[in-house]
Amino acid sequence: MQTNISTWTELRIEIDKCIKDDNLQIKPLNIAKWNEIEHKIINHFTGLNNGFTWMWENNILNKFDHYTKEISDFSILSKILLEIIDKNELIWLFLEDNLNLQSKYWGYTGKINDIVKLLGELPLYDFYIISKKLKWIIGQNHEDIVFSYGEIAKELKIYFTNEQ
Repeated sequence: MQTNISTWTELRIEIDKCIKDDNLQIKPLNIAKWNEIEHKIINHFTGLNNGFTWMWENNILNKFDHYTKEISDFSILSKILLEIIDKNELIWLFLEDNLNLQSKYWGYTGKINDIVKLLGELPLYDFYIISKKLKWIIGQNHEDIVFSYGEIAKELKIYFTNEQ
C-alpha cells in the first residue's frame, strides 16, 4: 500500500523526515488500529471514551499514582526519560497536531532512546508516552507541565525527591 503524504500535516511530514534522516527505529501505528489503541489507553486511565486532548486534566482514575512537575528544558526531561524508562521496552508515542482546527494525535511505537531523539528534533507539542502494558503514562503539555500516572509516577517523584 502506497502512502499518500500529500494529505499529511507539516508535523507528520517533519516526523517522517526525522525518522528517516536519523534512521530511528520508530514505526507509525497501523491506521486501522490507531483509534482503537488511543481509546483503549484513555479508557484504561480515565474510564472515559474520549480522546487524548487535555487528558492530563481529565479525571484520571484514583487507582493510579500520579505526579506532575513543570519542566521547561527538554534536555532535563530527556535525561529523566532515559533514566526511568526501560531502554528495551517497546512503547507508544502520541504527538498532538492540529488538523482543521481540531486536535489530532499521530501514533508511533518504538524504544525510548529513539523517541527521545525524535522529540528533541521537533518543536515541542503535547505528547504522551505510554507503556504498551498500560502500566504507566507520561507526557508533557503545551505549558511545560510533565504529568505521569501509574508506576512511572512513583519513579518520577523519587527522581525529584533525590535531586533536592
